[in-house]
Amino acid sequence: MDDISLKIAHRMLYTIPTLIRFLVSEMRQAENTIIPSQFGLMACLANQPCTVSELAANQGVSLPAISRSVNTLVERNWVRRIPLKHDRRAIRLELTPEGERILESIENHMETRLAARLENLPLEDRDALWRGWNIIEDVVTDGIKEGKTSL
Repeated sequence: MDDISLKIAHRMLYTIPTLIRFLVSEMRQAENTIIPSQFGLMACLANQPCTVSELAANQGVSLPAISRSVNTLVERNWVRRIPLKHDRRAIRLELTPEGERILESIENHMETRLAARLENLPLEDRDALWRGWNIIEDVVTDGIKEGKTSL
C-alpha cells in the first residue's frame, strides 16, 4: 500500500465522523427531529417501497434492529405497512405523504445548512470539493453511481 493512500485513508477515517457529528447535530435542529438511521430508512423508501428484509439488507442491519426503527416511523405516521397480496405474512413498507413531507423538509434543512458553510469557500475550492467528493463516493460505493462529473 502506498504512502499517499494510507494518508488519505487516515484523513477520511477521522474527517468523516466529524462530518457525521455535524449532520447529526443539524438533524436535531430540524423541525422534526430524526436520527441518521431513520433518515437513511426514509431515504431508501423514498426511492422505492420494499419489504422489511430488503430494507434491512439495504441498510446492512439485522431484522430486529430495522423492526424497531420501522415501528417508530410507523408510530409517527411517516411510514406505513402494506400486506402483500400473495403472502399476507410479508409486508411492504412505503413512505406516507406525511413521511414524504418530513423527509423533504429535513433534506432541505440539511442541504441549506451545508450549502451555507460551503458558500464561504472560493469557487475553485468548491469545484475541487465536488470532484473529490465524486471520487470518495466512487470509492465507497465501488463506482456504482454514474453521471457526477460536473456541477
